[in-house]
Amino acid sequence: MSEVLAECKLSAEAVKAGVKRDCIVRLGGEAAGAVLQQPLRIVAVASGKFTPQGQPEPPLILVANCLDLDAAWIALGYK
Repeated sequence: MSEVLAECKLSAEAVKAGVKRDCIVRLGGEAAGAVLQQPLRIVAVASGKFTPQGQPEPPLILVANCLDLDAAWIALGYK
């Protein structure tokens, strides 16, 4: 179970880096206790790759605890 705490607006740099979505979430439920109570950042980034049929591959889903960085820096850090 997860809860979206906030949807973040994409900067021009993030769009240029291929970011498709940027949000702050809380993962886990009551059973997880305090282990998963920390807010996390979910950044969905286009991979830039295509299937043999020419369709874009699904985006990479990145999870980070850096809540203050622009999504572009998170995307570029993983690339």
